[in-house]
Amino acid sequence: MSQVIDINPNKQTNRDGVWGLRTWETFGVLCFVSLLVFFIQDQVIMTKEVYYHLLGEQLDVERIDALLGLQAKWKWMGYVLIPVVLLLQIASIAACMFIGAILLDWKISYRSFFTLVVRAMTVIAVGKVLQTLILLLSNIQSLEDIYRADWFSLLGWLGKENIPELLLVPAGFVNVFEVLFWVLLVAGVRQMSERRRGVGFVAGTYGVGVVMWCLFLVYLQVSFGS
Repeated sequence: MSQVIDINPNKQTNRDGVWGLRTWETFGVLCFVSLLVFFIQDQVIMTKEVYYHLLGEQLDVERIDALLGLQAKWKWMGYVLIPVVLLLQIASIAACMFIGAILLDWKISYRSFFTLVVRAMTVIAVGKVLQTLILLLSNIQSLEDIYRADWFSLLGWLGKENIPELLLVPAGFVNVFEVLFWVLLVAGVRQMSERRRGVGFVAGTYGVGVVMWCLFLVYLQVSFGS
């Protein structure tokens, strides 16, 4: 774990990332894990039978077949977009933290924040793998089965039926691996800044970004749900 949070922007080594990998090599591992998880969930977990169970009450068989055909036609786009979306996510988090550092007059480069976020994202990748393994061992027949299989989030602990609809998205964000991600960010910031303001800094930069993203998703949920 110490390798993940060992951030020193003034230190230049050939192998200074997670598991001895450089930053972009670590990003490549994150992309591979995300693509592998997407492949397993698409090919093994979310089978046609599962879609028939999920959508059978709302749509007839012909409509479901049409949707599955459209999904199969554009499935390749998912594989292409995964690395792009992951890069944008990391770059956005690093940008939020870099702007916060500028406002506080901290002499920390954007590259250092980018490196920190890439390394901290490894814990999110571990979470994806574990969640996929749990789904593989579960009998997924409905959305409720998927929620119950989420052992690591507040949504899975409390149950979808016990959470108000407007709080479903925020509850999904509260999970073990997100907390660990925050811990790694805080530890990295404290080491880079040589100060004791890591928690407040991460909350005021990345935390604000998460809240805004949650509000945006809730807005979409309300708009399309009405």
